[in-house]
Amino acid sequence: RVIKWMTKTLVLPEDDVALQQSKLLVFGSLVVIGSCGVLWSALYLVLQCWWPAVFPFLYTGMAIIGALHFIYTKRIEFARACLTYGLILCPLGIYWVFGKEYSSVMTNWAFLGPQLAVTLGSPPRQTFATLFGLIVLFLALYISESILGPKALSPSDATLSPLWLNIFHVMNLCVPNVVGFFNIFFLVGQLKEHRNELALTLDKAELVC
Repeated sequence: RVIKWMTKTLVLPEDDVALQQSKLLVFGSLVVIGSCGVLWSALYLVLQCWWPAVFPFLYTGMAIIGALHFIYTKRIEFARACLTYGLILCPLGIYWVFGKEYSSVMTNWAFLGPQLAVTLGSPPRQTFATLFGLIVLFLALYISESILGPKALSPSDATLSPLWLNIFHVMNLCVPNVVGFFNIFFLVGQLKEHRNELALTLDKAELVC
């Protein structure tokens, strides 16, 4: 029932199969990530880390705006941008607050953004520009902190207990890589579908000839 509603709400008659799949995936990801952003922000608030809680909350706002715009226009570009750029900016913001010593693996989430952009049909030139900008921004933060000292750029002295540091470290190390694996799995599936469609087209062309 949910898939039918999403298809009716988001898909246009002229959309091909690949675009339909991308639309459903983008919208579903916005809903899931927006919900996770609320939980993520609430967890930081419970741990009394006020600044880190800001960035997941902002990402949730981006997800809501992107989803509403998607429903209204049925166009994927803005929603896809909210998904991918939010996935870049939120982890980098948390990295900025906690510093490289405590949040270096947060960048795994940030580099997931360009991966999803490729799978979801973002123009290659735009994706490579985004990836290059991400690398430059990350290196700027890393080098600046290395020169100025730990958490020199941080607006807060927020810290986590060793237990929570280990929990977040394992989560931020494993989850983005698992998502990346499924992202590749989805991309391979799309390539197989296109190959099968091409084979059918060639078979029909041979019959006509």
